Amino acid sequence: MIDQDASNSTLRLLVWQALKQYSTTALLPMLRERDDIVRTAVARELQIRGGDDVFKEATVLILEKRFEDRDIAAFLLGQLGTPQYPFRDQSIPYLCKLLSDDYWEVRSTAATSLGHLRADEAAENLIVLVSDTEPEVRESVAFALSFLTRTPAIHSALEQLMGDNNANVRDCANWALECGGILQV
Repeated sequence: MIDQDASNSTLRLLVWQALKQYSTTALLPMLRERDDIVRTAVARELQIRGGDDVFKEATVLILEKRFEDRDIAAFLLGQLGTPQYPFRDQSIPYLCKLLSDDYWEVRSTAATSLGHLRADEAAENLIVLVSDTEPEVRESVAFALSFLTRTPAIHSALEQLMGDNNANVRDCANWALECGGILQV
């Protein structure tokens, strides 16, 4: 799972600063690190650096057995080459495939990443996950849909998520309906 815990923010800052001293080649193997803090910090640094070698490593990680490897690959692809996203078009098919992963963490990260990429072409794949069994996935879908061009199908999916039994899902869907949506059709 992607490290989002803020309880050790000083440690995270120190790790992030230290990683700037490493070459991309030295950082790539660290994407497989077992420690969430290191793995996520490495991925964030590599997202900013971008590059063909980083994209290639992400596509290798997608095929790994450990769900943490597939999860970090989805995270990496979602913002690779920030802010220009030069690998956007190549990343979307990989992320769509990860939407059907056996692990909810991977599906959730893939959905969020598609939102970051404003992947209108993945709307149908995301809408399927409105009925996912895991609330974290449904919340990520609401987030992702908020960044896509608002179509009747997306609006309907967000309205369905507004009736979800999970408060976080409802809140995210409400935000998406009120504030999200880059374009209206």
